[in-house]
Amino acid sequence: MLTARHARRIFFVGTAMLALNLRLGITSLPPIFPELRSSLGLSSTTEGLLAATPVVAFGVFSGIAAPLSRTLGEERVLGVALGGVIGGLLLRSIAPHRLLFPGTVVMAGSIALMNVLLASLIKRRYPERAGLLLGAYLVALSGGSMVATAVAVPIFNGSGGSARIALGVWSLPAAAALLTWAPQLRFKTQERFDRGGARRSLLRQPLAWQVTSFMGLQSLCYYAVLSWLPTMLRTRGDSASSAGLVVSLLSVGSVAAAFVVPNLAHARHDQRFLVAPTMLTCILGTLGMLYAPLGLQAVCALVLGAGQGACLALALYFVIVRAPAPDVAASLSAMAQGFGYTVAATGPVVVELIHSAAGSWSPAFGFVIALTLVEWVVADRAARPALVSSPVA
Repeated sequence: MLTARHARRIFFVGTAMLALNLRLGITSLPPIFPELRSSLGLSSTTEGLLAATPVVAFGVFSGIAAPLSRTLGEERVLGVALGGVIGGLLLRSIAPHRLLFPGTVVMAGSIALMNVLLASLIKRRYPERAGLLLGAYLVALSGGSMVATAVAVPIFNGSGGSARIALGVWSLPAAAALLTWAPQLRFKTQERFDRGGARRSLLRQPLAWQVTSFMGLQSLCYYAVLSWLPTMLRTRGDSASSAGLVVSLLSVGSVAAAFVVPNLAHARHDQRFLVAPTMLTCILGTLGMLYAPLGLQAVCALVLGAGQGACLALALYFVIVRAPAPDVAASLSAMAQGFGYTVAATGPVVVELIHSAAGSWSPAFGFVIALTLVEWVVADRAARPALVSSPVA
């Protein structure tokens, strides 16, 4: 019979493996956009839509996570979602010309369920370890992003330019995650709140909208930069492999922030002391990627990655600590990610439209910097020591 300590360790490992797969199938695409454009005949507009598709799916599918968890239980929904990730990755690998978009929708829609439910499950199962678990979760997520961006081009080249292999290889770590999560499938943690009461209550609360707006703006800035940074670096004269490695350093910086920020945030009720350094880091990193010499891009990527990682850590942490109970955390997570990712989906498309219209990356990434300033204001409000209220029974 498992001891409580062993059960906790198995849960920690399973959570980390889930998090590892939250970005692999997404961040592995931008480094090989030019190669996919050539091999699959994609236009720049199609690339922009492909970059936006996962974020759109996050927004659309976030709302069904809580209803599914009421029927199946959170652990089982997460297991089904991992199966969906595997299926989506295999779909777009089997027939890239026809199933690239449908496969990406299936994969990203499944990831949306994990995005929503992991936060509430952490609060429900191990609230006293929320900072530690969230840190491990974000380290694994950032590590997966780092690996994907670093090896995407070498995998494509090593496979002889096979889009099928380059797209399908990421189903292997997803399958490994499903095996490590299997022990959790015997649990059936279910939501207990009124089917619509919590969500409707949150829609009337400014704090809930501040958390949601912060989630959306940090996601918009992240995906806008992630989608086009490899292409921008190659435009500046960097090679495909070097650009992929530089972008992977975003995740290295993010790992450091993901490990430190949740624990710093957990130590105090008021997180506003973290907002200014986080936003300044994002702005300085973005400016560095635009204007610093190519020889300094690695340093700039580490700086920008640290800012992005801190933003994501704070956004997820706010979902957990601004909710008075796990059921409210699930509703707040669904709201923040449903509305937030719908807004974020515009980022990659708008950045490409600005770049195409201006013929330069400076105004396109300048748009990201302007939004970061707005994000700063919203984050400062969301970081106040306050709670959203539970729905009245």
